[in-house]
Amino acid sequence: MSSPNLLNRLTFRQLQVFQAVHRQRSYSRAAEQLGLTQPAVSAQIRQLELALGQPLFRYAGKTLHTLPAADTLAHSTRGNFWATVTPANEPIRY
Repeated sequence: MSSPNLLNRLTFRQLQVFQAVHRQRSYSRAAEQLGLTQPAVSAQIRQLELALGQPLFRYAGKTLHTLPAADTLAHSTRGNFWATVTPANEPIRY
């Protein structure tokens, strides 16, 4: 997932929304946390999945499950980079 072409297709906002969904395990809770609507969160995730060429999440009933690509992306985007872009009053939760 570190191809230069791939990185040119990803936006900070997509990664921010992705991290919130991954942490919250919910599009609705991620939207609330980010001050967005649930459809806006869904659109960002859909665009990210298109850029990556694979799904990140799937629903089974009302439960959101992460797929291996989501776990890989979450691992790749944590750490010092994410700490520098997360508001100081919002703890990073994994």
